[in-house]
Amino acid sequence: MLYQKLEQPPYGVKPGVIPVLLAAFLLVHVDDIGIYKDGTFIPVLGPEHFELLVKEPSRFSVKSFEMVGLRSQVFRELETVLKSPNAKAPAGVRNASLLAVAKPLFGFVRQLPEFTKSTKRLSAEARNVLQALQTAQEPDALLFVSLPEACGFNPMTTGREENEQEAKAFRKKLVQCLHEIQTAYDNLLADCQKHLYEAFGVRSKEANLREDLRVRASYLVGQCIDPVLRHFVAKAVEEDLPDRDWLEALIRIVADKHPKVWIDEDFSRFEMVLSDLVRRFENLESLWTEIRRQGKGFDALRITVTEPNGQEVHEVVWMDEEHADLFERLAEEVLNTPALKDNPRLQKGFLAKLNEKLLSRKDVDSQGELGKPKRKRGQSA
Repeated sequence: MLYQKLEQPPYGVKPGVIPVLLAAFLLVHVDDIGIYKDGTFIPVLGPEHFELLVKEPSRFSVKSFEMVGLRSQVFRELETVLKSPNAKAPAGVRNASLLAVAKPLFGFVRQLPEFTKSTKRLSAEARNVLQALQTAQEPDALLFVSLPEACGFNPMTTGREENEQEAKAFRKKLVQCLHEIQTAYDNLLADCQKHLYEAFGVRSKEANLREDLRVRASYLVGQCIDPVLRHFVAKAVEEDLPDRDWLEALIRIVADKHPKVWIDEDFSRFEMVLSDLVRRFENLESLWTEIRRQGKGFDALRITVTEPNGQEVHEVVWMDEEHADLFERLAEEVLNTPALKDNPRLQKGFLAKLNEKLLSRKDVDSQGELGKPKRKRGQSA
């Protein structure tokens, strides 16, 4: 279109001269005229572009970035919060002033975790801003059209008159949305930490969660067969990681997925899996506490019976070494009785009924409390 106008009267410019004139014009207007190839903004115009411009000028277009009126005020407001005071534009970069403000926004959205890009745990305005940043292709359209509309303002067109109040209000709202987006992942980690704190019943300040878990888990190192619980215990006692990395590692073990790539549904799954993991952790913790208290010469199992009404009975059952053979022989005799032999369903039913009868007894046997072993001669209380 431009070539045709320049070639026609009253200009009559030869086709070979037009690229030279265009280059001179672009050099003069290096800051307020943008150039696009196939609709894509070109920040650095090189020789390869001019070679293509001579052969296929229809693939290029230009756009005015003139900063006047309201646009000028908005640009100055955004400069105060987005432009780095020490930033220097690389040699040859066009539209350096505009890019100095827009480039940090493009970099900001690129470094966001996948969770932040997909989560709905943001206000409607923050989600609109995030979408504008993710889909932006032209820096001027981003700053003066997409972002104002995302924040609830009218587009800042070149024909609009100055309005300092509107410019400042837009800057304030945009900063609020950017802060909300930036802290979305931090808030997720904080919520997960709160759930860890509550699930493990840590009584100290939340900041001491790590130390509390480290001490409790240290007694279980080497005692876990379950791979998830073993991995959790090993990470809980690790002291080299920074606090944030340590927390992310625990969350990843529980959810089997790094929180940076979560979707919102993964948080609900984290809550459910955490509850089960804590139950297994505390059962093993209680068992080994009793084992350490009783000393050597005993083995122990922690048995839990859940009744239909939801009530649970927990009991640590002790087996001293001198009766191990007796227990083994009796177990084989019971399981090999004609009524139970080779019938796992009935065997488990018998086990359930036996646990129910024993663990619900209120009487005290000759040893004292049910399941509490007599101490061996010479063993301290």
